[in-house]
Amino acid sequence: GVSDPWLDYQISAAKAIRESLSNIILEKQKLKIDRLNEQLLEAHDELELFSQGLSHDLKAPLRGIDGYAHILKEDHYNSLEKPGQQAVDTILSSTREMQELIDNILSFAGVSGQSLDKGIFSVNHQVEDILQSFNIKSNYPKTRIIMDKDLPRMMADKRMITQVWSNLITNALKYSEKEEAPEIEIGARGIEGKTTYYVKDNGIGFDPRHKEDIFNLFSRFSGDGYKGTGIGLAIVKKIIEKHNGRIWAESEAGKGSIFYFHV
Repeated sequence: GVSDPWLDYQISAAKAIRESLSNIILEKQKLKIDRLNEQLLEAHDELELFSQGLSHDLKAPLRGIDGYAHILKEDHYNSLEKPGQQAVDTILSSTREMQELIDNILSFAGVSGQSLDKGIFSVNHQVEDILQSFNIKSNYPKTRIIMDKDLPRMMADKRMITQVWSNLITNALKYSEKEEAPEIEIGARGIEGKTTYYVKDNGIGFDPRHKEDIFNLFSRFSGDGYKGTGIGLAIVKKIIEKHNGRIWAESEAGKGSIFYFHV
């Protein structure tokens, strides 16, 4: 089990063999990784086409169902007994939920294929426009909105970030609405050397064990008392990652939530 002392030329030869073997192994691994990347890109493209095609195929019959249900409600609703009226209302509400789900699936599938169109814009103006579109005074009359007056401007794709703010604010409004004095705070602070924006609410919160899972597709931890498709936060995460940013959440059940993100 012991060799004679190696001579210099033998050591050099062994090193040369080692380097050659390493290069061969690395080249094989590179080729394998390249093939896997090609397969992954093909699978992604096929999945995107499939989701768009499927969503389009689902929309056509859904429009028919929705149209005839509206005709029933407009022309025959008052002549129906109460169970019949409830059935018509259920059809209409179900078609709305299905439409929302299809739109969200299309939105999620479309994020990857969209190219970033970055620019500098006012976050205050962006959030104010979103809040105005939500008609807070009428739809959430009890909710108090607190927003920093001088939020740092952002360098990002404005259209995509609008989706981020809309989803986070919608969740904050929805999950704090049943509180006695619902309150939402929108601001920014420096975290780990990055300008980090946040949306904070005093709503139902969630178990901190799920702080990663809530960003997964179709994941919902709010119970049956709140409507939703479980896609909104998945879209948000995908947009933030496309910007090479990060999003995370902190919460406790019954003590509200705070969502942070930077791009």
